[in-house]
Amino acid sequence: MNKNYLNRVTRVATFEFLRFFKWKQELLTVGLMSAGFLVAILWPVIMAFFDSEQRIAVFAEGALPEVESVEFVSLPPPNLRLALSEIGDEYDAVLVVDDFSMVLHVEKSSAWQDSLRPQLRDWMQSRKFDALELNEEQREFYHQDIPIEMLYTSRVDDEDAEAAETERRGRGLITGGILLLLFIGVVNGFALMMSSITQEKMTRVTEQLLTLLHPQEWMDGKILGVTMHSVKSMALTGGLLLLLLNGMHMAMVGGFMPLPLSFLVFLNTLFFLIIGLLLVNSVLAGFAATIDDPNHSSRSTVMFIPIIPVLISFSIVGEADSGLATFLSIFPLTSFAAMPIRVAEVGVPWWQWVISVALMLATLYWLRKLAARLFRQGITMYGKEPSWKDIWRIIMNT
Repeated sequence: MNKNYLNRVTRVATFEFLRFFKWKQELLTVGLMSAGFLVAILWPVIMAFFDSEQRIAVFAEGALPEVESVEFVSLPPPNLRLALSEIGDEYDAVLVVDDFSMVLHVEKSSAWQDSLRPQLRDWMQSRKFDALELNEEQREFYHQDIPIEMLYTSRVDDEDAEAAETERRGRGLITGGILLLLFIGVVNGFALMMSSITQEKMTRVTEQLLTLLHPQEWMDGKILGVTMHSVKSMALTGGLLLLLLNGMHMAMVGGFMPLPLSFLVFLNTLFFLIIGLLLVNSVLAGFAATIDDPNHSSRSTVMFIPIIPVLISFSIVGEADSGLATFLSIFPLTSFAAMPIRVAEVGVPWWQWVISVALMLATLYWLRKLAARLFRQGITMYGKEPSWKDIWRIIMNT
């Protein structure tokens, strides 16, 4: 790999990245991310500002419910018909309690009713306990939740059950987010590869550039440039999701949301995602080079195949220690999506990690060579797409 090769590939990669990078659009995205984060933090204040207090007439004996932002007015039974006629004017609702059943009369459906219903159910539950005349110790016993103790023998045997459950849920959130970002990166690569290569073939710009560059240099530059743009899209989307989740966490719980993701796991995830995108974009570049006109070619649907490994990997979230997960994390066409999940959830023996990386890098090297051969074949067949027989012959000779 000489210096001239690196310089040419770097120029092509930079051109491809800047070709789709629009700084005004990026600034707008960052602004929207910051605005979303701010709105999420201030959401309780905003809701409190717009919420109005509801006034509800209650026809029931005994103590009235106590609900924030709701005024309950106790009325005698003879006033029921009058109260029902004043719904929407004097009262927002009328609550009629008959023994241990209740009916809430309202004018129309509204959001405040969704938060009121569970609180009314708790109030009725208390009325039932009061009717049983239980003492305080008995009431406390029946209100207690039944705990389920979880004992783990592999990863967290030195942690308590609550911490283990929190860690498990956090890892599920992380692995789901990894696959979501990877899906975004793959779709982004599909769109950019399809538009750049096919447009250049149709305008015959590439034929002029190939008088200065080798097909391998042109392909490597395109693969690298589009991958850089996909990583950028993933980073922006991931940052937006983290800001929104942290904003919601601050609003409802307080403080930043803890993420059970160590620095080494983060580096491993980043490594597999970048190599995986390079691998996927190599496949996309090779197939795009065989398409003469994307508007009339039935071959375009084949380019959706790289999305399949990402979709399959969703099935191992929460089951990362299964035999299927082990196979997917080693097989080079799925390991870029499955291995980060296994590492984040259950850990991986070092030898499996080494085999997975070796196979993935070897496959990447072969695919970029194949992409250049398909590109060279496709560019010489203007107005005609290589047949599947031609493509198979190139694959076998690579």
